[in-house]
Amino acid sequence: MTVEVAGDLGLSLDITDKMVCPVCGRQMSSKFLPDIQGFIIENLYHIGNVRLTSKVKMECDFFHFFNEEEDMTLENPHSLTAMVAADFDCFGKCVSFDIVDIVPKRN
Repeated sequence: MTVEVAGDLGLSLDITDKMVCPVCGRQMSSKFLPDIQGFIIENLYHIGNVRLTSKVKMECDFFHFFNEEEDMTLENPHSLTAMVAADFDCFGKCVSFDIVDIVPKRN
């Protein structure tokens, strides 16, 4: 699932791709996956004066807690890790954010 980032990283990114949970096999849509706002802007930019100027591979842990097929929370939520590839421009801004895989969280 790839997100091309434009301008101010507005919240109007339209993502329709779905991924499959490697633990339970259920579908997960983008609204329940780590996103560029939380992953890059809140967790990376605001931690310190960080500027990346290349393509990087990152991992982000999150919980799969919602069964979208039945529109209800999962009885047994589980921890997952999103494997992310991101590109940064010469100003340190994220210009592409791609979830390349979802795997069970490593201990």
